[in-house]
Parts: sequence; C-alpha cells; structure tokens
Amino acid sequence: MKLSVIEKLTQIAFVGIILLLCTMPFFALSSYIQPQYDDFSVWAVLDKFNFFEAQVSWYTSWTGRYTAHALMSIFHPIVYRNVEMMGLVAVVIQIAFLSSSYFFLSRVMPKDTSVLKKAILFCSFLVLFYWQLPSPAEAFYWIPATFSYQLGLMLNILFFAIFWTEDINSNPKSKILLSILAALIPGTCEIALLIFLSILFATLFLRLINRKKISRTELIISALALGFSLFSLFSPGNTNRSSVMHEITGAQPGNIVFTIKSALLIIKGQLLPLLLKSPFLIVSMVFLWIVSGLNFKNETNIKPIAILGYLFAWLGLYFILHLPFIYKAGILYMPGRVLNLTQFIFIAGWLGFLSICIAFFKVKRAESPFLGLSFFGITVMYIGLQLILPNKIQSAFRDWMSGNAAAYEQAMEERFNLFEASENKDLVVAPIKNIPYTIFIADLTSNPEEDRNRLVSNYFKLKSVRADSSLLIP
Repeated sequence: MKLSVIEKLTQIAFVGIILLLCTMPFFALSSYIQPQYDDFSVWAVLDKFNFFEAQVSWYTSWTGRYTAHALMSIFHPIVYRNVEMMGLVAVVIQIAFLSSSYFFLSRVMPKDTSVLKKAILFCSFLVLFYWQLPSPAEAFYWIPATFSYQLGLMLNILFFAIFWTEDINSNPKSKILLSILAALIPGTCEIALLIFLSILFATLFLRLINRKKISRTELIISALALGFSLFSLFSPGNTNRSSVMHEITGAQPGNIVFTIKSALLIIKGQLLPLLLKSPFLIVSMVFLWIVSGLNFKNETNIKPIAILGYLFAWLGLYFILHLPFIYKAGILYMPGRVLNLTQFIFIAGWLGFLSICIAFFKVKRAESPFLGLSFFGITVMYIGLQLILPNKIQSAFRDWMSGNAAAYEQAMEERFNLFEASENKDLVVAPIKNIPYTIFIADLTSNPEEDRNRLVSNYFKLKSVRADSSLLIP
C-alpha cells in the first residue's frame, strides 16, 4: 500500500475518532435530560397567557429576548406537558450547531478545498471547543439557555458565513435571509447581540476602508440590526431583571474596577485549562498543517496593520464579552452559558489568526506523505493520552457509561410520578444523588418559597415542595 494512501487513511481515522468523541456521548445523553427550574417558568407563563400575551409579559416584565421566548413558546415540549420530547430538542440543537459550524468553515475556506481537508479543519475546531466546554448542560440540554445563548451563537455563525462570502447586492435570497437574521439575533441574548454588532460594524469599517463606500444593502441590514438591538436592550423587563441581580448580598454592581479585575480572573481560569489541559497546541498544529496546503488566492495581500487590527478586534471582543454580566451583577462569577460563547470566540478567533498568518507569510508546505502520516498518527495518540486528564468529553462519557444519567432519569421520573399523585399536598423529597453534571442544572432547595420550588409546585398542583438531605439513604 502506498504511503500516500496510508496518510489519507490516517486522516480519515483522525476525523472519525474526533467526531465519535465529540458527538456520541453528547447525543446519547440527550435521552436522559429532565425539565429543571426555568423550564417550569416557561410553562407557568404560557399556562397563564396565550402566545402573544406571553411575549408582551416577558418583554415588559423580564427580558428583551423576544426571539428566544417566541421560539420556546412554540417548541419547548413542556408547553404541551410532553417532557419526553426534550431529548429530541437537544439532539436538534446539537445537529444545528455542528451543521452551522461546518457551513461557516466550508464557506470561508478556498472553494477547491477537499471534503476531507474541510472535515479535518472542522474536527480540529470541534475537539478544542468540546474538550473544555464550560457548560455542556447550558449549551445543549437546558432549553431556556440553548434557545437564548447557543441559538444566538448559531444565528451569528450563519449570518457571517453568508455576509462574508456572498455578493448580497446581487443575491436577493441572501439579502432577505440576512435581513431576517439581523432581526432575530438581537432577540436571543445580550451576549449574542454584542458579538453580532461588534463583528458587523468591524466588517463594515474594513469594507469602508478598502472600498471607500458601503452599499445600500449593507446599510439597510445594519439599520435593521441596530434597530432590533435597541428594541431588545430597552425592554422594560431588562430593568426588572437587573434589579433582581442587585439584591445579591455583597454584590458590587456598577463597579468598573471590580468588573475588570473579575473579568481578568475569570479569563485566566478559563484559558489555563484550555491551553494546558487540552490538546490545544498539537491540534492547532494540525490546523496549520492543513491550512498551509490550501490554495489561497495569489493576490491575497494582507498588511501587518491588518493583522494587528485583527488581534485587537478579536481579543478586545473576547475580553468585553466578560464585562456585562459582572458589571450588572457585581459578583465574581460568570454563568456557563456565557462562558460557552466566550470560549467559542476565543477558539474561532485563534484559528482565524492562524489562517491569516499562513496567508500573510504565504506559507506553502510541500506534500510529504511520511510527515503527514507521522503527524496525524502522533496527534491521535496524544489526544488519546490527554483523555486521561479531566475534561468535558471524558465527563460526558462517564455520565453516560457509568449509569449516572440513567439513574438520574429514573430518580426524576419517580419524583414526578409522586408529584402527579400528590395534588394539593406538602411534599418533602430527597435531593438527587450521583448527579450527572453534563446534563444537570439545579435541584430543588430546602426552602419551599424559593422560585424553583414554587414553579414545580405550580406545575404539579402541589401545595408546596422542598428537598431535605436527611432523607438521603446512606
């Protein structure tokens, strides 16, 4: 067998292994998820109001995330008291994320890039993102988070995949699709909105410098983006939600010095594990190896100032994304759903930077089947060894294969059966033990008056419910 064939088989093996690692356990866990906390809140609002009244209620009393809440009102299974379908929603979300990410990558790479090379580049990004994913539960399984943050991220990916690669002035379909996306993205969440406006106006600024003008279509899309962003941000509900955050004991909302220091500490806590406890460097080398073999246009002429501008925009956006929540809440904490998006921006920005460097230095590696075979073989072995260290892929496999997720599902079903049979009663239940944190958000508390407890009580028509750890069997 020729060495070049063996090299190709090794590359296929790399793609296959990464896809299995990054999809199999997460898809499998979808069948075990259960409704939690804000899931019951969605039901409570829609049990009280019709679809349109619910949107007005959320916008005026809680949040400007009109896209997220409108879609949850239609697609959240709890609205129809059919929680068994939540697993299907989780699978759809994961497929949508994988598809949108691959679509973006296939659009921005040279058109003659082979499917195998695209797959390798895609898998390089995938393993970096999933390895230390801050909160898989909030990325794929908890619908109130996925329909806000993860959906906002996916819509951003689709928007810029088209905006950067299409001649939208001569393509009516793209123009309409971008206009719809410009209206939808601001209504997902504030972080997605910030990502959207930052990248959109940075792109327009660069086009203005290069072309000395901005097209009418681009101006219309920008106006739509800005208008719907203002509509979301100036929601009366945002003020109410911020006031709840300010009630946290010891919080320092509005303290910019505290906000910056806290953001830097959180960034350090996120980047160190990514850089030191994941195959970040060797996978980056794989990405470089493939990109250096692509046929970028010869006329590509990137100036050093453009690279500096890219670094400033990428790292600046990454840093700024950490500020809004800390500034509003005034605490040294970032929700996992926000960190999921910031980590995506860091990794995508890093891989984009590597690609720009390859184009700038016009690096063109010589084809060497022996080096390619050795490189991919070493990478696969290294990733296998790195799996020994704690990471989110390993956690997903453990929750699935150990039976933790299955035991959690059974315990929750038994609890819900008890609730169904205990209408108008005061109930005390044991907390969930052996929690599968990959799919878990929050359990009931010992205080029956807390929001999550009251929401569950309302859903099951209980008088009250609380958790008591003394009921746990030793």
